[in-house]
Amino acid sequence: MPMQKCRWYSLCSRLIMKKYFLLPCLLALGFSASAQTKQNTTVERPPLSYTEPAGIDPPAPGEDASDPIAPPEIFMYVEQMPMFPGDSLGNYISHNTHYPKQAEKEGAEGRAIVKFIVRKDGTIDKPEVIRSTGNELLDAEALRVVKGMPKFIPGKQNGRAVNVFFQIPISFRL
Repeated sequence: MPMQKCRWYSLCSRLIMKKYFLLPCLLALGFSASAQTKQNTTVERPPLSYTEPAGIDPPAPGEDASDPIAPPEIFMYVEQMPMFPGDSLGNYISHNTHYPKQAEKEGAEGRAIVKFIVRKDGTIDKPEVIRSTGNELLDAEALRVVKGMPKFIPGKQNGRAVNVFFQIPISFRL
């Protein structure tokens, strides 16, 4: 009996040695061999120069340094969104929206969603109907109301006034 225990013990210890010692050693050897055959792929780059682009003169003192070609940055969400001055925006829309007579005769109803930009100075720019009521007269009235809005309190990001997209729904019900 003791002889059989020794055989099993010896056999088990050899299997354990192969499994937990020999296999990781072979894997490590394989990885190190493949790592030595890789080539150096570092590319040398010339140093960066900090000169003005060719053909563009730097702005003169007192001139606006912003790039006239680059579009202004317009945010979707900012830390402080633009705010309508005074009364609520809903009151302004309800008091200044006039149902077009022809649309009233046709029984047209719906909701237009108007998107526009509130500029850094609070003015409204580029209003457009992004969801139509299905009636051109109602859409035109929604645009007229938005174009006539007073200046907003501009939106702010990092403490400075920025351009912000804004959208509002305008409902038409008979």
